[in-house]
Amino acid sequence: MRGRPILAAVLGAIAGPMSYEADIRMGAGAWGPQGQVGGLILLAIVWGAAMPLFMYWDRVRVVLDKNQP
Repeated sequence: MRGRPILAAVLGAIAGPMSYEADIRMGAGAWGPQGQVGGLILLAIVWGAAMPLFMYWDRVRVVLDKNQP
């Protein structure tokens, strides 16, 4: 996904919430007051924004590591 922020956002918006849904179905938690739909939408927004940001931070870290003696 490096160099493809749109793909990272789409996959994050899909895979992130589905992971939480799987955990809840196994009994590891419960949806909050917004219910399942509200929770999935919120998680999709958060993970959709987080994945490109993680890719950016990874790229910046690698560049900084190469410049260090």
